[in-house]
Amino acid sequence: RGSDEYDSTIDACLAKRYAEGADTAYLDELWEGAVRIAIRHVPHRKDSVCVEVAARLKAIGKHAKAAQLLRECGLMSQALDVCIEGRLWSLGREIAQQSV
Repeated sequence: RGSDEYDSTIDACLAKRYAEGADTAYLDELWEGAVRIAIRHVPHRKDSVCVEVAARLKAIGKHAKAAQLLRECGLMSQALDVCIEGRLWSLGREIAQQSV
């Protein structure tokens, strides 16, 4: 598989957006798939895809999942911001301790 195929797959996953009544579990999986592909095959897109997916997860009320995803991508500061925004104090503490 070429890099272009992976880029296209990421773009296709991100093309699906939340709409009222949408299956959030499906979207969650689809968007996370985009992050996994970026991490494994298109590393120069990892951070931007992760930030985009985290924003979408926050928008549908999945702050904990967004923070975990940002943490997995090594974006600790953004992960902590999401924890604060979502009032996820325990997770925030855990991430903060991990990043020192």
